Amino acid sequence: MRVLLVEDSPDDRFWLSRLLRENTVGIDLVESGTAESALTLAQSSQFDLIVTDYNLPGQTGVEFLEGLRATNNWTPVMVVTGSADISAAQGSVDAGAAAFLAKESLDSDALQRGIERSLEPLFVVVDPSLLTLSASDTARWLCERLSRPLDALDSDMRAIRERPSSQVGIDEQRALDALESKIVAIQDRMRRALKDYQGEAELV
Repeated sequence: MRVLLVEDSPDDRFWLSRLLRENTVGIDLVESGTAESALTLAQSSQFDLIVTDYNLPGQTGVEFLEGLRATNNWTPVMVVTGSADISAAQGSVDAGAAAFLAKESLDSDALQRGIERSLEPLFVVVDPSLLTLSASDTARWLCERLSRPLDALDSDMRAIRERPSSQVGIDEQRALDALESKIVAIQDRMRRALKDYQGEAELV
């Protein structure tokens, strides 16, 4: 797997690169210290995953992500941050980050979950028996498959609410509430769409 690591702090870059190498078999890791050089690398080479710090010199990781998407590059991006700023998580989700991780709680297990969540859409093993299913059975299978990330969002929000450092200020609490509302709205829209799709497939 080819990974681009974007981190301006030499110490954090060393720590993150070591953590990535220890937890990812056969990794080809490319490192960058600025968003500008990372964007150039992403445009000139193919990567399976981009891991970027939120606080980059000159711009945020979210702005880097937005610039990346503006070039029609849809490589999964995982954002990490050294701050406990909930608005950073909200901005990352809005920009389309596949995962958002705090450095203070980042260990091997958390990193592995973040990588799996980021790459999940790329690795879907199709059982040959699915090819013989009826339209309605296929719809049920797809709905079940696509519902799992929605359930994972519920779990993530619970983890944020229950984390040991959950004592936050009023502004961060409001940002967290806004983020949770957006996630709930996305879940509702997706679940309605899946239900409609399943209903239409049953009529085929």
